[in-house]
Amino acid sequence: MDLNVWGVDFWRWQSYGQTKALRPTSRHGLSGLATFGLRANGMGMRTRVFHGTGGPRPIVIAHTHLPDATFCFVSYADPSIDRVSLGGATSFSLSPAGGQTVVIDGSNFGIDTTVSSDGTIAASKAIVTVGDVPCAAVVRDSHRKLRCTTSKRTGGPLDVRVTVDGLQSSSSTSFRVSYDQIVLTSVTPRAVYAFDNVPISFIVAGTNLAVEGRVSEVEMTIGGLACDSLNAYSTASNGVVQSLNCSINGTRM
Repeated sequence: MDLNVWGVDFWRWQSYGQTKALRPTSRHGLSGLATFGLRANGMGMRTRVFHGTGGPRPIVIAHTHLPDATFCFVSYADPSIDRVSLGGATSFSLSPAGGQTVVIDGSNFGIDTTVSSDGTIAASKAIVTVGDVPCAAVVRDSHRKLRCTTSKRTGGPLDVRVTVDGLQSSSSTSFRVSYDQIVLTSVTPRAVYAFDNVPISFIVAGTNLAVEGRVSEVEMTIGGLACDSLNAYSTASNGVVQSLNCSINGTRM
């Protein structure tokens, strides 16, 4: 892609010798700028921009005999999501146990061979989040496709976002996903005697209740009364909570 840079006093670089280039430097951090041609009126330059991600980054003109000059800042385009799918389907729910592969199609996801400012090859970093939880792993097939291995979680609908070198895709209701719905199977005990200031514990079993370490995200009521405390009672080996302990003070019943 060609990038035009307009300004004044560009003739000074022409008068004092050979202008090096609009260059990337580790100090300024703009990667992938090649050579350019100086316009006859001394007010414009053109450079070919290599692939890259992130921003904003400064455009720096370096000269053999003059100090570097920073003229403006540019950013690469934000990542954009066109499609989110699981096993080819765009309508799906996720397992709280995680470990599923979600495919994200779009653009501006970066590539694995980014030319760094010092001339070395480095990978631009792509992060995929579902709600506030990053994917356990992200594989970049191309700058248009990512594969996300889901983490343990419950709830929804949750935004799917892609972040590449600090730039994030926009939020869209079209790309929200949910985890499998909670199903209750039993509550124990079914009948209780309530006494003032004596807590009563209810063991609530089911599927997709919560995941280990995130029980605080669950809200539960029994008979219209919210639990005074709610904790995991039993947890499967995959980290999914199988039953919850809901405590309610007898004074409230």
